[in-house]
Amino acid sequence: MKHSQRTHSLDAWRESHAKEVLSTISNTDDPFYNDINLVKRYLHEEKDSYNIRNHDIINVIYDRLNALNPELVIDVGCGHNFNKEKVQNLIGFDAMPYPKADMCCTILQAPFEENSADAIIAFSSMQMLNEEYRLECYERIISWVKPNGLMEMRTNPLGGSNISGGPNPQLRDSMESINGYTDRFNLEYIVEPFYDSLCDITDIRAFSKKIGITSDDIFKERFKSRVAKGGLWARHARQIYWTWRKPF
Repeated sequence: MKHSQRTHSLDAWRESHAKEVLSTISNTDDPFYNDINLVKRYLHEEKDSYNIRNHDIINVIYDRLNALNPELVIDVGCGHNFNKEKVQNLIGFDAMPYPKADMCCTILQAPFEENSADAIIAFSSMQMLNEEYRLECYERIISWVKPNGLMEMRTNPLGGSNISGGPNPQLRDSMESINGYTDRFNLEYIVEPFYDSLCDITDIRAFSKKIGITSDDIFKERFKSRVAKGGLWARHARQIYWTWRKPF
């Protein structure tokens, strides 16, 4: 089968799968669900969503959140809810019906009250939204955070609808756009935006060692699709992490 045929077949399967997933969601009354391509991009496999993390950075974030002794931490777009076992009193929700998520809803549907959360986690959960909808989502999640509360953020500069334009043609995901949101919503940096250290990894075995996978059997199981292509994984862009505080 030619590459173009394989790509078309995969795209057709992904669209069919996305429609099937949408049929299981009881409340799709949100603009998010109207874009099938957006839904396709937010569906991902468990092993992939876990292994793209930089564990050194994530563990520092866990320590910072737990030091708050929080009554409520909201994980926005939690996926498979990996953070729940690491952070005290965390509730994770996702627009996709992942079995381990505490709730299936969008940001605009989520039932949290204003000033109710000690902290927010939003890891790559808004990077593919169009600018108008994204700003509305930012306003909503910021409203949930208590004064002096934290927002642990992550984005991928090339995580949008196309590799050159990014999700925001006006701002894109960049240091400049993040600074723009900071000023727009009158937020403060606890940790200024920085790039992770996993850029341009081409040897997945070396990366696996870095995160503690030393068994060939585990390696092959977790990365079987990539191993089948030669065991190579090219990251084209670093992810950006930062931490906001909502002022009093």
